[in-house]
Amino acid sequence: RRRPFAVTLTVVCIPLGGTLAGFTGAVILPTYGWRALFFVGGALPLVLAALLWKVLPESPRYLARDRARWPELAALLRRLGHDVPPDATFVDSRERAVARASVVSLFAPDLRRDTLALSAAFFFCLLSAYVGVNWVPSILTSVGFDVATANYGLTAFNLGGVVGAIAGAMVCARLGSRVTMLAMTAGAIGGCLLLAGVPISQQSTLVLLAMLAWTGGLINAVQTLMYGLATHVYPAAIRATGVGTAVAVGRVGGIGSPYAGAWALESGPSQVFVMLAVTLTLVFAALAAVRNHIPSSFTLRAPR
Repeated sequence: RRRPFAVTLTVVCIPLGGTLAGFTGAVILPTYGWRALFFVGGALPLVLAALLWKVLPESPRYLARDRARWPELAALLRRLGHDVPPDATFVDSRERAVARASVVSLFAPDLRRDTLALSAAFFFCLLSAYVGVNWVPSILTSVGFDVATANYGLTAFNLGGVVGAIAGAMVCARLGSRVTMLAMTAGAIGGCLLLAGVPISQQSTLVLLAMLAWTGGLINAVQTLMYGLATHVYPAAIRATGVGTAVAVGRVGGIGSPYAGAWALESGPSQVFVMLAVTLTLVFAALAAVRNHIPSSFTLRAPR
């Protein structure tokens, strides 16, 4: 019941990390240069990987599928506060059986449309997000802002995503993912069109940062909520495969973002935001095509 919100709280650390990167870059780059920034960015994940290897538990639903791992599942559930007898038998009645966890299974008749729509949504949303991350500092420095202010622009672009994702997850739990995500995508499109039509100058720094926070926040929030949507679409047996495939397609969009941003920037800073409005419109269409959205809490209530 709380899976989408829990996933969102986890994935929201992506824009939070981008926010911290903006602050870190503003401090390190002017004094120590880009090599020092790369050193910090490379060392921290190694520390986190060692920590997660020690403390991160396995998914209870995954453990329930393997009888040999039921003692491990029972111990985990006791840690979570459940009273589990030693001879407990575990059955997950909410998950349907899947013959094999493969990419082919993602294109079964009942999943094909959602797989294609999710992949397209991830592709264009990560393309949009990475265009912002890669090119917002360049846009700001090209019109005369210093490096520190340009990094604060990147911070604003990412920081709104932390607030937006948490707020979006709370709204999603009430209204469902279709209404929530489509409304947030539409808001991001509107923000891009406003940024494309407003002259970017140092005289309007606060207004510009506020608009970047609004637009980048909604883009990052939609991207974050997509993970929760993907975990809802796929059953446990192929959930990792389904989410991983959608994210992998999204990363292809991320790879193309430097080229797309450079192509748009050649026609002027405003054209980058015009391009983002177009790619986000495609995100809107892809999300609208998903059939198995997270339902609203109102539809889950039993009739009187």
